[in-house]
Amino acid sequence: MHLRLLAAVSTLALGAMVAMAGAAAASTGPPLNGSQPTISGIAKQGGSLRARKGTWTGTLPLSFAYRWTRCDAAGEACEDIPAATAVLYKATHEDVGHTLRVVLTASNGEGSSSATSRQTAAVAVAPKKLTAPIVTGLTQDGQVLSAQNGTWIGTVPMTFSYQWQTCTKRCTNIVGATEPTYRAVTADIGQRLRFVVTAKNSVGHATAAAKASPLVKAGPPVAITQPAISGTPLPGQTLEVGTGSWAGTAPISYSYQWLSCNLAAECFDIAGAKGSSYPVAPLDVANSLEVVVSATNAQGSSSVTTPATGLVSALLPSNTGLPSIVGSLLDGGLLSAVTGTWEGTGPLSYSYEWLLCNASGGSCSSISEALASTLQLGVGQVGSTLRVVVTATNSAGSVSATSPATSLVSALLPSNSGLPSITGLLQDGGLLSAVTGSWAGTGPLSYSYQWQQCNASGASCSDISEAAASTLKLLSGAVGSTVRVIVTATNAAGSVSATSPASGLVGALLPSNTGLPSITGLLQDGGLLSAVTGSWAGTGPLSYSYQWQQCNASGASCSDISEAAASTLKLVAGAVGSTVRVVVTATNAAGSTSATSPASSLVGALLPSNIGLPSITGLLQDGGLVSAVTGSWAGTGPLSYAYQWQQCNASGASCANISEAAASTLKLLSGAVGSTVRVIVTATNSAGSVSATSPASGLVGALLPSNTALPSITGLLQDGGLLSAVTGSWAGTGPLSYTYQWQQCNASGASCANISEAAASTLKLLSGAVGSTVRVIVTATNSAGSVSATSPASGLVSALLPSNTVVPAISGLLKVGQILSASTGTWTGTAPITYKYQWQNCGLLGTSCSSIANAIASTLKLELAQVGLTLRVLVTATNAGGSVQAPSAVTGLIAGLL
Repeated sequence: MHLRLLAAVSTLALGAMVAMAGAAAASTGPPLNGSQPTISGIAKQGGSLRARKGTWTGTLPLSFAYRWTRCDAAGEACEDIPAATAVLYKATHEDVGHTLRVVLTASNGEGSSSATSRQTAAVAVAPKKLTAPIVTGLTQDGQVLSAQNGTWIGTVPMTFSYQWQTCTKRCTNIVGATEPTYRAVTADIGQRLRFVVTAKNSVGHATAAAKASPLVKAGPPVAITQPAISGTPLPGQTLEVGTGSWAGTAPISYSYQWLSCNLAAECFDIAGAKGSSYPVAPLDVANSLEVVVSATNAQGSSSVTTPATGLVSALLPSNTGLPSIVGSLLDGGLLSAVTGTWEGTGPLSYSYEWLLCNASGGSCSSISEALASTLQLGVGQVGSTLRVVVTATNSAGSVSATSPATSLVSALLPSNSGLPSITGLLQDGGLLSAVTGSWAGTGPLSYSYQWQQCNASGASCSDISEAAASTLKLLSGAVGSTVRVIVTATNAAGSVSATSPASGLVGALLPSNTGLPSITGLLQDGGLLSAVTGSWAGTGPLSYSYQWQQCNASGASCSDISEAAASTLKLVAGAVGSTVRVVVTATNAAGSTSATSPASSLVGALLPSNIGLPSITGLLQDGGLVSAVTGSWAGTGPLSYAYQWQQCNASGASCANISEAAASTLKLLSGAVGSTVRVIVTATNSAGSVSATSPASGLVGALLPSNTALPSITGLLQDGGLLSAVTGSWAGTGPLSYTYQWQQCNASGASCANISEAAASTLKLLSGAVGSTVRVIVTATNSAGSVSATSPASGLVSALLPSNTVVPAISGLLKVGQILSASTGTWTGTAPITYKYQWQNCGLLGTSCSSIANAIASTLKLELAQVGLTLRVLVTATNAGGSVQAPSAVTGLIAGLL
């Protein structure tokens, strides 16, 4: 009976445990938060914010509750927001300046837990107009209008910008009028003015337009900047006054009135001083000067007075260069005082005082009645020196300056003041005469002579024997040499000699032209001319030199051609339309004589000649701009160029003019794609026109693809997820085709490498991509070629959370002292997966399970205290994606020892 009851109880208990084990297999415990909740949306007044749950584990189903809180700027001191318990929350004016958090509570049948998001940025408010802006000021040409912003609310700091507009039926912006003020100009007359103000803060911006002003009318002149006087206020100086700057309706004329102001600040018009400049007069001394500048137009007049100048004052004379003494320091000589250089207000007058000093220039005393600017020396001053005191005087006073002392005053030795010279025929047998030259000194003077013969350069001179008279007859031995004469003047003070310059060469008969030179050759730009010397008489041998000259069309107004001194002349472009002639100089031992040819006929221009073909530069593509390079040309300048573009077939033949394509550049149209182009360049000068044609260009192509918006990636960034490439936006000649290459990058989106065989528009992520990022290279191709663009790197590829597909199991004998083993069961998810264990004791029916302390190995040794209990094991699987827990089925009852 007892055994049957025990068996029945055991059977019932076993059934209950099996039922409990089934229920436990679907449970993983209370909710656990894996990743923190987040908030999406912009934190601004009126903005909608959404709570994002994060990730949670636990027994399904899970339910969620939301609680929004208002915090300080650091995310602290948070308080619940009444009635804010939905997944969405709209920020109000009470949130402005605060941050927000959301508290998320997850619940299931086994309990609940909460997690809090990070705080948002401080809630801001965009600018908003309360009262309208207005225009203030007088709406008249030249007047300044001001922008009054009106009143605004919004998060500070708030900045304002402006745009002034003119309005008739509609308003248009005034270029550059972006300041808070605007000065009306003549072009605004008859229009209304307003401004648009833009308020901006960190959240956004808003604009408001002021009501348009009354019509702008013509206005009288308005001074913008004050005129000023320039120049130095000193007598004799000319002062200038500017108009300053004015606004108002043109035309504006200006008039001036100069004023003289005394020390009591009383100003009086200066008669006749009505120009923009004024010469300061002596009567202005001790006064200051001002100018009234009046501006006048059809609407009226306005006047502005300049600031006053400083007081007009006379400058005291100032010596800047000492006086000096000139003249002959000889008995009877006349000395003159040179005043030196002085500064100061004119006119300056000068007075003089002559001083007689000792031989060293000291111990000076005034010479009685010597007060003139000159002094006649007498015998009593011989052996002394002299100084002069010059006193300069003007209305400001007098200042004196003393000259340095002169040299000693001496007797008047003969002095040559004009060298001796020679007259007569410098030819073999010619008679020369000595001219004594000019002499000073105490008379009477007597003269003696000595003739000398010198070499051809006037050096190596030696006396001619017995040639001591005032005349000399030249002998044949002097031919090819020069001569000079030494004249000696003698008086009571002594003798002084002076030598004449050497004469010209004593020579044969000078060359003489008997038949004029002439010119032969081609009279054209680049032509070569030759000089024919003509006929000459004179002592031989004769040598010839040349100087070519360019003359006007009538053969007059001739001037030397630089460096044109050969017997031939190559004509250049600058001679076209002119004539030329040549000056031939014949030279022998007697000297040189020149003769000039008659002027030639007019020099003609050289027709243009192409020496380097034209060419084409630029982009040979639909819509491209190509330019004509004229090539190289010879011919008389200036050259002008004309152009004609032609379109040719692909081989550069069958060319035809392009209508209206006669500029130096050509914009290619789609009709030219697949063709070639060339350009005909025509060079023109005064001689005529010549054309040259460029080689045909390469083929005109279509536009290469161009990426205008980068490719992007969509899809699930998770192990096993499927990603799709979005091509982005492209321009270029259609049709476009696309190819793809996926790349795997490190966590920061760098060190990217191609993924083998990943060349489709989609990519299935493998576990090897976990923790990395990916990007895709999209290549667009058309008939012009291919261009690639790379998407930004994706976010990190996450692991696939472990998922239990076969529950863990317990094996072993359920008896005290025996060792039980836990198998992990079967799991899916991103490898590697690690496992942890927690053994639990459960009640008779497999309920009320509690963890066994330190029982965290994969095996468990049964103890006596567990007799009559059941067991289960919790296996926690963990990978890079997180952790998931799965319980085993509950065991049968643990038996004791028999």
